[in-house]
Amino acid sequence: MAIYRVLRNLIVNEERILRGSLSDLAQVSEQGRLKLLKMGRITRIEAPPLDVFPGWQFRAKRFAKLDILNAEDLLEADESISEQLRIKPDTLERWKGEVRELMQAPPPPQG
Repeated sequence: MAIYRVLRNLIVNEERILRGSLSDLAQVSEQGRLKLLKMGRITRIEAPPLDVFPGWQFRAKRFAKLDILNAEDLLEADESISEQLRIKPDTLERWKGEVRELMQAPPPPQG
């Protein structure tokens, strides 16, 4: 499933998704995602290679062995890869969180 950047605040199933957030929008139908794309409320992310993130050169090499080359590959990766990497699932989730945070757009200025 693709990863999207939210360009305008959304409310999906009573959950608020803030502008700048990254989401797979799994709770939205394919038709709904297409409509949001056409309306300019979301966009597919431009996923950079993992080795461009500060401090990620070594991790990027480890992920590359599993054909995980960019941020989208990592964010979509299943928890089972933690076994192949010989890391705890919590570590994998923390690393995904780091990548997600690095890719998040800053919140809009107030005022």
